[in-house]
Formats: sequence, structure tokens, C-alpha cells
Amino acid sequence: HSLSISFVEISGLDAVAHQFSHLDGRVAALMDAHRGQAYYAEYEAKKGRIRPVHKSALMDISALEHQLRDRHLYIAGDPDICRLVGSGPSTWPRTVSANLFLATEIGRLAFCSKRRWRSGDAITAEPMYIRPPDALKKKNK
Repeated sequence: HSLSISFVEISGLDAVAHQFSHLDGRVAALMDAHRGQAYYAEYEAKKGRIRPVHKSALMDISALEHQLRDRHLYIAGDPDICRLVGSGPSTWPRTVSANLFLATEIGRLAFCSKRRWRSGDAITAEPMYIRPPDALKKKNK
């Protein structure tokens, strides 16, 4: 903020999914949300491009297992979550290995999003919370 550097918001789920833009089909990006839950977003990969199909969501792992069962899609993200909800490399849904060091992919996506960069008051920028912060829950009680 003090240097007036422009910024753009990039989702970690987007960064996971964009690693698989070379595939053709649906890609489910998963991240561990703890408490028996996972952050989930689904994307369509086609011709080297990837676009979101659904908004990011917070789901119980058991519900996610049920939702993804027998679907023709690639599952990428946290390996422990993928192992719980996915199958092997030869059945559907297919688990694909993602690089979870996301800084490179986030930087690449930010650079490609140069038209959306914002400058000015970064202090007023709002993070996107899929799960409301615990502090907000406690405050509302």
C-alpha cells in the first residue's frame, strides 16, 4: 500500500486448477479446510484454457465423496483429501498430482490478469471468504 503497487485477487483453488489447463474435461480443485471439510471448485478445461463452472464452496468430505463418485472428472489439490474422495489413475474420478507450492501459479495468473489490476486503497480490499472467519462468528453471537 505504501508503495502504491497494484494488486489483483487470485484464488488458491484457481491456481490449483490452472495447472491442468492442458487436459480436456472437468477439473475439481480441492483444498483441506480442516474440521472434516474441504474447499471445492469445479472448472472446465478445454483447448489450453480453463474456466470456472461453479462458485467455490465449503463441503463436508462425506458429501463431497458422494457428489464426485463415478463422475468423469480430474481431481487435484490436497493429496489427503483427493485420496479420500478420488479413485486411482485408471478409474473415474481420476486423481492428478498438483504442485501445492502455489506462489508460481498465482504469480502467473496475476500477470495474465493485468487488465484487472487495481491500484489505490489496498486497505479497503476485501478477502473472499468461503467459510466465514471464526472471529466474525464469535462477534455475531
